[in-house]
Amino acid sequence: MRHTPILVLFLAFGLICLVLFSCSPGMSGQKITTQKIDDIYFTDTHSMPPAWFSHEKHTLKGVQCRDCHDDIFPSKKGATDVKDALNMKAMNQGKYCGRCHDGEKAFKVGRSCLKCHVKRK
Repeated sequence: MRHTPILVLFLAFGLICLVLFSCSPGMSGQKITTQKIDDIYFTDTHSMPPAWFSHEKHTLKGVQCRDCHDDIFPSKKGATDVKDALNMKAMNQGKYCGRCHDGEKAFKVGRSCLKCHVKRK
């Protein structure tokens, strides 16, 4: 078989790629991770229940880390000015969650309150 060395080389390269990076569409070279990222509960929500953010829910819908970090939200825990900046007014102006939750990409903030504002289990 004349093509055996080429086939072996191609398979070896593919295996290395699979181990080091995700080669599937949509991942575009991100390193594979199985790290469980915690949900975030925003408790300073006045009379509303806390706002809940699930990383898992978003990633299951195809949202990738780089879609939000570090352009919309800093990766560092606690770095977002939750008290004065992250609020419904800002989101309705297309900031923070409102960047995607605009009624076109995803449900509009302010229209489906109980999708985010839920009592913690």
